[in-house]
Amino acid sequence: MSRSARRWPLLLLLAACGDAIVATGSEVSDTVGPSLGSTAPRVVTEPCATAALGAACTNAPDECEIGTGAALGCNARIACNGFRWVRAATASECGTCPESSDGGAADGICEYANERRTCALVAVEDAGADAATDAEALADASPDAELADAIAAAVPDSGELDSGDTRVWTCIEAPEGCPRVRPHVGLRCVVPMTCDYGACLLPGGHAMDCVGEFWHIANVRCPSTSTHEDP
Repeated sequence: MSRSARRWPLLLLLAACGDAIVATGSEVSDTVGPSLGSTAPRVVTEPCATAALGAACTNAPDECEIGTGAALGCNARIACNGFRWVRAATASECGTCPESSDGGAADGICEYANERRTCALVAVEDAGADAATDAEALADASPDAELADAIAAAVPDSGELDSGDTRVWTCIEAPEGCPRVRPHVGLRCVVPMTCDYGACLLPGGHAMDCVGEFWHIANVRCPSTSTHEDP
């Protein structure tokens, strides 16, 4: 029996009242295929859609990301201590992104699902005479073989730059087979995989692991040349 799969995006609405953090949303028609003997799709709910600070939890998932920001640091996170949801991280103030990946630049991570791209300003130190060398070193921090040419092309000739630091608007594409943009912590997933969204290249970038049917922050060891830092 063939099985069709369709995933409808979850709409999260963040409600904050005093010290409360609540994520509300409808059921997700995550149709991973009809149940045996039935033609109706199986409806799967997202536990993080109803997770709330202080509410009871079951450790599945063990953490939820609350908010709509592209960068992990732009959203709050709550964790299950085995009994109740407790605060794990508070959200940081984040800026506004251009409408398209080639429409300008902005501080922080920007996501473009239609383009499968994640972008951010990446520092190229000592950009004067050593811009090309620094760009190559920066690209070497990422496993993406095509990134070196992209970064080098984005750095102006050394004659056009003053000595000092500069930042280059840099975009990477989502790995093949991965979600178009970084999935939020605690959302459901099906196939065990690791998806890198600039963990070692983009400031505020992270890789995500699909483990135990939920997305988790991946533990990535970056080379010493990495520019990664949380916003």
